[in-house]
Amino acid sequence: VGDWERMTVRTVNGLATQVDYHAHSDRGSGTIPWAHVVKFDKNQRPVGYVAKGSHGFWATAGTFTYVDAVVFKLQDVTSDGDVSWDIRDSLVNFAYPDTFSGSYNWLNYKGYWGNIGQTNCWWYKIHKECEIVTGPDGPYRPDVLGSARGATKNVMIGPLS
Repeated sequence: VGDWERMTVRTVNGLATQVDYHAHSDRGSGTIPWAHVVKFDKNQRPVGYVAKGSHGFWATAGTFTYVDAVVFKLQDVTSDGDVSWDIRDSLVNFAYPDTFSGSYNWLNYKGYWGNIGQTNCWWYKIHKECEIVTGPDGPYRPDVLGSARGATKNVMIGPLS
């Protein structure tokens, strides 16, 4: 099982062009043009919402259903006015070189995060996801790097696979 939630600000020549919001298997708010992103701090910094009791990243406050099965729903709830986290002093910028080194060398991994998924759970016929699911690609992947720099996928076999 693996998960990779994130908020990515994409730039061209140092100017923000769009923001990617990801939650639960690449659902989330998706890619939003910079002009439409909710911002604060004199319209310089984008707002992102992390769901209460979860980790989904969303562009707005609200209730977001990310699994709608016959017998259950999984939802993220975000709101204004709760805890805020100012990441200005924690932000790390990456230009996505060919390789990373030092404490960021884990970013070089081009495979899936987590286990290899299963399809043998009793509810698979009504909801196509069992308790052990194939993790998402890591940060070094085509939708992050752009189509001109496609990443090669390797499948990691680990002790829980």
